[in-house]
Formats: sequence, structure tokens, C-alpha cells
Amino acid sequence: MQRSETISEVSKAMVKFSSSVGKINKDAKNPFLKNNYASLDNILDAVKPILAQNGLFLVQDASSDGQNVKVITTIFHESGEYISSDEYTLRPVKNDPQSMGSVTTYAKRYSITSFLGLSTGDDDDGNAASNTEGNQRKQGNHRSQGNQGQQTNQNQNNARITQNQLKALNDLVRKGAQLFNSEPEKILQSLRKKEEVGNFADISSMTSHQASAAIGIMKTMLPSN
Repeated sequence: MQRSETISEVSKAMVKFSSSVGKINKDAKNPFLKNNYASLDNILDAVKPILAQNGLFLVQDASSDGQNVKVITTIFHESGEYISSDEYTLRPVKNDPQSMGSVTTYAKRYSITSFLGLSTGDDDDGNAASNTEGNQRKQGNHRSQGNQGQQTNQNQNNARITQNQLKALNDLVRKGAQLFNSEPEKILQSLRKKEEVGNFADISSMTSHQASAAIGIMKTMLPSN
């Protein structure tokens, strides 16, 4: 984090800001996760007046090196003090204006939310955990009730994810996170809820069968071009 030589005034103002700002309303729909989220415009509309009341203003610098988008969020105080976030870097799905704009908006939204400690009501982690636990019980029941033929199929399905599948699924998850204004982990949480995929710790721990199912689901949710 970058900062001015002294930060006593900006720190006091940020404490007042944090005690005044509430949960940000969710005004946009995520078509993949089937839930709502707070858009960047809505976040800025909510925080800028409260920042101004405390002698603060916000600047977000976005730049590109031709491959990656980089965003830094800085809070300035009327005293001249400032604090800046670490650089947040994302690579667009495609190197075209639409993808660059989409990933820039997402990077700004993520940076400002994390840097200011904002609550946007994106609280589906608990539901995801519950579904993960349910999938573990479901898989355990299937294993205990299966006959020899089912066990053979299970053994076949336990083959590890291939390198091609790993690369393809990572690319699809990254693309989904950018297009749906989400985070890769939340995309993975939504995949864990799918019965045909089931529980997994991370992509590299998936079976080939799970990866194939997940890739199929992601392809149906994402545009083909």
C-alpha cells in the first residue's frame, strides 16, 4: 500500500467514514449465480457523499500494458494526505474494447469494495457451504448403496482431471467471473451446487468426470464467441 508521509488525518476521516457507511444495495443481476450484486455505479453513488462529508475523495486509476488491466484505488484527504490500495491486476478474456471495458469495471468494483471494506450483501458463502456438505453426504450415500457395476463406474470416474481439462476449466471460470461481475471462487461455489459435479476442494483436485461436467455447464452459460 502506498501512502503519504503522514496519514493521521486521513486515518481519522476513514474511521468516521467506516462508521457512517452502511450495506450497499444490490441493484444488478448475476445471470450465472442467479443472485443480485452491487454495481460499480451504485457503490460510487453510495460512498462518494459520505467520503465528501469527511473531507475525503476517491480516485481510481486504470491502466493497461496491452494484456492486463491494472487498477489502483486512492483516497485523498483535504489535508493533502492519501492512502492507496495495492495494484489489482486482471487479464481480459479477449483483447478487444468490450472485454477491456468489462474487466476494468470489475477490477474497479473489486478494488473499491475490498479497499474500503464495504459490505455489498454478497453473502452466499453460507449457502455454498451448506450445499457442499450436502454433496458430501450424497456422494457417501451413493458409494455405500452402489453395486459392483456402480463401483466400477465410480472407479472410472475417479480418474484425475487432465491438463487439458484443467486449462479449459480455469479459462472458463476466469471468463465467467469477468462477464458476470463475480469472483472465480463464487463461480466454483456455484459449480459445487450442481449435482452432476459435486464437491471438490479446488479445480486441480477434481476428477476427470467432475471436470467434464463442469466444463459442459460453463459452456452452456457463456457466449460461444
